[in-house]
Amino acid sequence: MDDVWKLLHVLTGFWFVAGLVGRNVSIAQARSEEAIGRVEALMTAAGRFERLMVIPGSAAVLVLGIVTMLAQGWSFLGEGNRWLPTSVVLFVATAALVPIVFLPRGRVFEQAFADAKREGTVTPALSGAFADPAVAWARRAELAAVAVVIALMVLKPFWAAHRAGVAGAGGRSAGRGAPARYTRQRWPARADEGARLESV
Repeated sequence: MDDVWKLLHVLTGFWFVAGLVGRNVSIAQARSEEAIGRVEALMTAAGRFERLMVIPGSAAVLVLGIVTMLAQGWSFLGEGNRWLPTSVVLFVATAALVPIVFLPRGRVFEQAFADAKREGTVTPALSGAFADPAVAWARRAELAAVAVVIALMVLKPFWAAHRAGVAGAGGRSAGRGAPARYTRQRWPARADEGARLESV
C-alpha cells in the first residue's frame, strides 16, 4: 500500500508542476501581446491553471507526501533524513510568497487589468504591472524551490550519504532514520545467524 501512496504523491507532483508551467507560460505570452483581447484570453487560461492545478496540486502534494512518509516508515527528523525537513522548509517558503508577494501585487495587477479592459487597450499601467520585478523574482524563486524539492525527493542526498557511511563502518546499523522496510529485511538474516550460532 505504501507504493500506492508514493505513486499518488508522484502523480500529484506532476499535476502541480504542469500547472505551474502552464500558468507561467500563459502569463509570459500575455505580457508580450498588444491586443487586450488576447491578453484577457491568456490571463483567463493562467487563472484556470492556478485554480485547477496549482492551488489544489500544492495542497495534495504536501498531504500525500506526509502520508507516504508515514506509510513507508520514514522518520521526519531521523538520521540521514535531512532531505525531508529541507523539502518541507522549501515548500513552506514558496507558500509564504503568496501573502507576501503574489496577493498584494496581484491586487495592483487586477486594478490595472480592469482599467485596460475598460479602455480597450494595453495601458502603460498594465505593462508596468506585467513587468513587476518583485513578482518576476518570486516566480523564479518558486520554480527554483520546486526544482530543488524534486531533486531532494529523487536523489535523497543525505540518506545516500548516511547509507554510505553505515556501509563504510561495516553496515552494523541501518540507521534510526531508515524506512521500516529496510530494517524488516535485516531481521530474518539476524535470526538465521542466531540459529546457526546456537547449533554450533
